[in-house]
Amino acid sequence: MDLQYFLGIVSTLALLSPVVILLMMGLYKHKVYGALLIYCFLAFIYSLMTENIINTPIRFERFFAYTYNLLDVPLIMTFLLLFAKSNRQRRLMTRLTGLYLLYEIIVVIAMRALNKDTIAITMGPGLAMVLIFCTLFFMHRIKIATTYQKAIGKAIIISAILFAYVCFSYIYVIHYIIQLNAVADAFLLYYLVAIIYNITLTIGLVIEKKRVRKLDELLVTRKELTEIFAQDPKTKPAISNNETADSWRFN
Repeated sequence: MDLQYFLGIVSTLALLSPVVILLMMGLYKHKVYGALLIYCFLAFIYSLMTENIINTPIRFERFFAYTYNLLDVPLIMTFLLLFAKSNRQRRLMTRLTGLYLLYEIIVVIAMRALNKDTIAITMGPGLAMVLIFCTLFFMHRIKIATTYQKAIGKAIIISAILFAYVCFSYIYVIHYIIQLNAVADAFLLYYLVAIIYNITLTIGLVIEKKRVRKLDELLVTRKELTEIFAQDPKTKPAISNNETADSWRFN
């Protein structure tokens, strides 16, 4: 068994880990986590194809790869809405993602094909957009985690995503822009990145799930208190669910 094949198998297992955690812990039910589940699941399926764990026609494998690449940025941008600091920022991210999707559609129609050149043209702006928002959210989350010891899980998650997309951008440049004839080296780097990224992401998801569970319990407690004191006109109403949710989602 050579090193590349071994790392390919290990990276495939690593790609499965966040999928299992998202499903087992029910995080996918929390809005944008569904986008992360789809993103990770597509990556896992593609890895099964490239490692010949499941045999598919080469044309289908290429079509799946190109489609997955087109969905990559929209899916991860949707998940990054979790880290937005305000409704205004969320709206900006949603609009930019919509414009990027429109850009991808226009490129595919204009080129009348779905191939390597299509991905080379569309992926560049998308990777730049993801890197910008990831960097902003990374600095914000690291500050919160180190200063207030809050939302450690989110800090780990955004660190994993930033690390992955810095490496993916490097692979994009050498494979699509410079076009170095080093496919084996590119795959080797991808395997190493996938292993580190997915293990770190999984750890962050587990920690964040514990935090979400505590917040859900807090919401239930507030709701019960509201019902208990609802008939007392002298009692100040408890904070609404929406206000509580906003306080932990955007800060």
